[in-house]
Amino acid sequence: MNNIKIRILLLLSGLLFLFAFKSNDNIKGKTFTKNKDNHEELGKVTWERDFEKGLAKSKAENKPVFLLFQEVPGCSTCRNYGSNVLSHPQIVEAIETLFIPVAIFNNKKGKDAAVLKIYNEPSWNNPVVRIVDAEKKNIVNRVSGNYSALGIVHAMVFALQKAEKEIPTYLNLLKQSLEAVASGTET
Repeated sequence: MNNIKIRILLLLSGLLFLFAFKSNDNIKGKTFTKNKDNHEELGKVTWERDFEKGLAKSKAENKPVFLLFQEVPGCSTCRNYGSNVLSHPQIVEAIETLFIPVAIFNNKKGKDAAVLKIYNEPSWNNPVVRIVDAEKKNIVNRVSGNYSALGIVHAMVFALQKAEKEIPTYLNLLKQSLEAVASGTET
């Protein structure tokens, strides 16, 4: 019985992915395009690189900030996080449509180093994600040391719940699918 439920869930997740990804290409008149100059460590997400602009967008659009602290150029952990987790189509969709994505290079001086200092983040570190509000306050605990798709999906879902935002069906289905794989119940 559980196998049938899981198979149906995976089938629905796949179908929903096709429709959700297609239907969210244009939201509120904005067409999201991929930055062809993205570094491998940043995956396929289109990132804002200016923290203050990201905070202003967060306030104007009433969305949390998805704040990535990433080493660019980075180590194999950083590159793998970018090419796997930050390139997963549904995760990219969620980051770009439900949050304001901001990337901070943790191995650069200037504005990037100033943001590291605000959050007491170390330089030259493996990827860290914080989901914050327009006032720079953490909505959920920082994600550090968990470089899995499930880790980031859990953080996004929890942040949306805490911010009292609607969680799209495709994100819930992705969460369930990743949980099934992690628990060994996915076939």
